[in-house]
Amino acid sequence: MFESTRIIGQKQVDSAVELYAQEGLALTEEVDFVQAYVKMPGLNVSDASGQPLGVLCTAAVGDSFAAGTTDGPGMFDFTQSANSSNPLWHFLVDFLHKSTKEEKACQSPKGILLPTGDITFPYPWAPSTLSLQIFRLGQFVIIVAPTELTTMAGRRLRDSVREQMISDGALGEDGVVVIAGLANGYADYTTTFEEYQAQRYEGASTIFGPHQHQAYTQEFRRLAHAMATKTEPHSDPAPSDFSAHVLSEGHNPSTDHLPSGADSFGQVLVDAEATYAHGAEVAVTFAGSNALNDMKHQGSFMKVEKCSDASCTQSSTVAVDGDWETRVSIQKVTVDLIEHARKWKLSWFIPTDTPAGLYRIVYEGVKCDDPLIGKETFTPFTGMSKVFTVQA
Repeated sequence: MFESTRIIGQKQVDSAVELYAQEGLALTEEVDFVQAYVKMPGLNVSDASGQPLGVLCTAAVGDSFAAGTTDGPGMFDFTQSANSSNPLWHFLVDFLHKSTKEEKACQSPKGILLPTGDITFPYPWAPSTLSLQIFRLGQFVIIVAPTELTTMAGRRLRDSVREQMISDGALGEDGVVVIAGLANGYADYTTTFEEYQAQRYEGASTIFGPHQHQAYTQEFRRLAHAMATKTEPHSDPAPSDFSAHVLSEGHNPSTDHLPSGADSFGQVLVDAEATYAHGAEVAVTFAGSNALNDMKHQGSFMKVEKCSDASCTQSSTVAVDGDWETRVSIQKVTVDLIEHARKWKLSWFIPTDTPAGLYRIVYEGVKCDDPLIGKETFTPFTGMSKVFTVQA
């Protein structure tokens, strides 16, 4: 996995360097962005000539949403394109919210299975206000869309925005426009109007109705024009932040246990050797805890430190777990047949340009105690390898 990642990354770097070195490449071209919030339900949508098409619907998914895709079909009696299902499911859904005649007409020919835009307990089941954004780096433009577009929907959106920017003089005929989907939010799928009529899985997952694709096209063209004319686009109020009310944030605490042979968390189980040459792997194993106790956002589980002396009275960090030359491997082991413990193997592959000198590997973790009585405590700990030498 690491080698595959390295190969892909190296190919990207090589291509970027090759493009950078091309003669005539304009390195002083404009870097710009534009962003706006758009409330989707109720948005008036027009075609390319300005003729009204209709309005966007309150979010809902259709029967084919539950049918799944051809390569991953759903369960029960849901079938793609059938647009009908066992009345029992609609009877049960009606307890959550019964769709109105207007909502059903707006979503037609979709048969509404779940009216996600009308359900707000314990918090909204579907987004309503979305962040749309465009980045520009010279003649390279990125459409930042919070949805997953079908191939044809993506082509049409990309070509329409490119046409708008060329027409406004913001992009040359050699300009390139790409789409970065599923960004700044997630609002399910987007199909073309024609694909929506078929009501397969993706059409049933196009939550704002048959004109959703044209709505994105209309709004991204509006942002592109604002970018070209250096004007501030209209933006609806930002969506509400209900993250503080999320019922579960994932990890349920569980008591951490020590692996066999360890007396404390952070204890070194397999230490470093005395000396290493450039290119060698330094591997140290520690008695560790569950990483989910503290994900170290903006921090690190691992540090490689350069020491001032054999006692490391002063040190400076030269690498962390986000650097390419480091690896973190967590092994779950069984203690007393039922309790799970963890061993952390921290590795440093010494770069060839590393200065000779004294180094050590540091592990920083957090352990959890007594969650079963509702009074779990989280305690930071630190483990350190012995000081080792990197030879010249």
